[in-house]
Amino acid sequence: MRNFPKQVTRIQKLRAAVVLARDLIGRNADLANDDTFGYTLAHAGVYTFSGVDPGNARLLEERIALERSKARSHQGAQTCARELRKTLQLLGFLEHVEGTWQISSTGSRLIAIPDVPDTEAIAIWRDALLRLKEERVAAHTARNMLRLIAAEPGLERRRLAFAFEMNNDSEAELRRALALVRTPDFAAALAAVGASRFTAANAVKVLPSLLEQTRLITIARSVCHLTVDGSRALSSAAAPPIVARPAVEGYRRGPRGGFAVTEPDDVVQPGRVSRGTSTAEQQIHSAIRLSERTAEHQQLVRSVVAGLHNVQDVRCSTDAFDVLCKSALEDAFLLFEAKTVDGDGMAQARTALGQLLFYEYFDVLPVASRSPIWRVAVFNAEPGQEAREFLAHFGVECVVFLESGMVVAQSLQRYFSG
Repeated sequence: MRNFPKQVTRIQKLRAAVVLARDLIGRNADLANDDTFGYTLAHAGVYTFSGVDPGNARLLEERIALERSKARSHQGAQTCARELRKTLQLLGFLEHVEGTWQISSTGSRLIAIPDVPDTEAIAIWRDALLRLKEERVAAHTARNMLRLIAAEPGLERRRLAFAFEMNNDSEAELRRALALVRTPDFAAALAAVGASRFTAANAVKVLPSLLEQTRLITIARSVCHLTVDGSRALSSAAAPPIVARPAVEGYRRGPRGGFAVTEPDDVVQPGRVSRGTSTAEQQIHSAIRLSERTAEHQQLVRSVVAGLHNVQDVRCSTDAFDVLCKSALEDAFLLFEAKTVDGDGMAQARTALGQLLFYEYFDVLPVASRSPIWRVAVFNAEPGQEAREFLAHFGVECVVFLESGMVVAQSLQRYFSG
């Protein structure tokens, strides 16, 4: 099993390392010198010594002096320098050209803009991760991790190590990795490829963390799921995203704009809405919506409106989507479909998916253009793990309102208060 440099796992520290590398290059210092780069990282707090506060200059210098008395192979700062230099090169921020190190154009841009969660910064990190290829193999390892999670929603983080077994991005290699992933006995799967638990643990220290920090996956209790953006990142490799609703001759279903709401009481009471003469399809659709507009359903919609945070232009509809709003944090729209659950979680999840896709296509794409769209299914009771995994496979997040409180997917927590 191949491995990945494992010294630094946080985006903020990796970006700081790019800045330090630029500064060393600018001073004509030897970035290839592990002592120079390693102890620059230590002084900046990118590399830290156990039990030593980087802000305590005296203790830090004493520890560095002690470290330098050791053999080079036993100096943690020098090991960090070697591995971090390789990490930045694999990510495309650092280049080795004609025997010298230099910051790439992407690395220079990363330094010039605000750090994550800046929208452009996240885009740069995502692109770097999805383009990342290890040396001597034709596999995009981080992207293949997404492929494994897409095939196995709820995959254990440790099993993402088998992405390092893929030598290219072919379907045959994916099937081989999935066979290992699906082997019930993890130890037996490792033994089949001649890997140890230690090797596997090191393999998944960095890339899954970076995928989570860039909001392509969520990791909760060591279980991984794709986010909406993660699903889109995979689908964009196969086909361009739909950016506008094409006209369909003979079909006159125009986009529904809904009405603006500023507080929960703005959500209308359930009732019939007349739209005049309707097509058969419109009548069927209206019947479905009418059956859903119960007092319990509308209260669930009010709960969504009451809980929303960091959003703007919140809208509801009596004949289409439940809630649609714009993010105040990023260039994105959030589309919510509310479902009341009475022992039929899977059935409601299935219906929610169809309606979310329908409203996204007809009502949201015409106004969203190229902006990402977060699809969210909202339930008033736990729909069940199988329903959650089904929705996650199609890029739908879940919000559940329970008597004990609101349960929000990690990727959406910044949009809900309380």
